[in-house]
This record gives sequence, structure tokens and C-alpha cells, in this order.
Amino acid sequence: MATHGPAPALRSVKILRGESRPSRLGPPVVEPALAMPARPGDLPPAVAIVWDELALNVDHTRLTCADAALARAFCEAVVILETLTETWHATGAKAMIRARSGEVVPHPLLAAIDKARGGMQLAAREIGMVPVRRTSVRTRAASLDDFSEFLDRPKAARPRAS
Repeated sequence: MATHGPAPALRSVKILRGESRPSRLGPPVVEPALAMPARPGDLPPAVAIVWDELALNVDHTRLTCADAALARAFCEAVVILETLTETWHATGAKAMIRARSGEVVPHPLLAAIDKARGGMQLAAREIGMVPVRRTSVRTRAASLDDFSEFLDRPKAARPRAS
């Protein structure tokens, strides 16, 4: 059953807001080490190529060893989507076909392509590969001390309206 209301604030956000009571902060969060996961040795060649492209193009502070399964799912979904799309174009199939009953229905390959695209987008969202999720990805490099320094810096003099 789903809970109602806003999601609970993160421990770091509670600390930034000035909360210091341990009962309100909750347990400390253990963060995994930040590093691109090593490529699994059992990847098929096409998936390994996508993995290598992901390793080159993604900010390594986004993925951790805990994200290895998600990164693998993303790479596999990309290969499945590419394979289905190539098959679609190679067959020259029409988007709509006539079923045995005479009814006009979408081609079954389109459903498979949509499902593969959805799986790829879901995995991409989970590992922070879409612009909306990039704002929520945080690194360990930005500490609370850095944020405190930002808040404590002198404010620029603003010209007064006359």
C-alpha cells in the first residue's frame, strides 16, 4: 500500500535545514564507492560495445558498483532495441496488419520495440542518464562544509532602487 504525502527528506537535507536530533535524522546512509563498475566478463560482444560506450560517455561520479546490474540492463535493452529496429526496417513490415479475423491490428514487432524502448528508458532513468534525473544525482565530493561556505559567503551589494 502506498503512503500518502511527500517523500521523507534525505538525512543530508535534514542536517542542512538545521535538524540535529538523532531521532529525527534517521539512520546514517552508507554510500557505495563512486567508480564506474567493471565490465562483466560474460557480456555478449554487442552488449560489451554498448557498455564501453557508456563507460566513456557517462560521468563516472554517477555510477557506482551498486549500479552494475542497472548498467547491464540498460546496455542489454539498447542492444535489444537496436536489433528489433533493424529487423523492422529489414522486413519492410507495415505498422498495421490484418489479423486472421480480418481485423486491422498493430504489427506485433511494434509492441516488442515499444517494450524494449520502455525498458531502456526505465534503466536510463534509474542510472541518471536522462536530463530530469541528472539534477537529483549527487556526488560525495560536495560536502556539507562546501555548502556551509556557500551560505556564509558575503552577499553582493545590490543597487538600491531610487
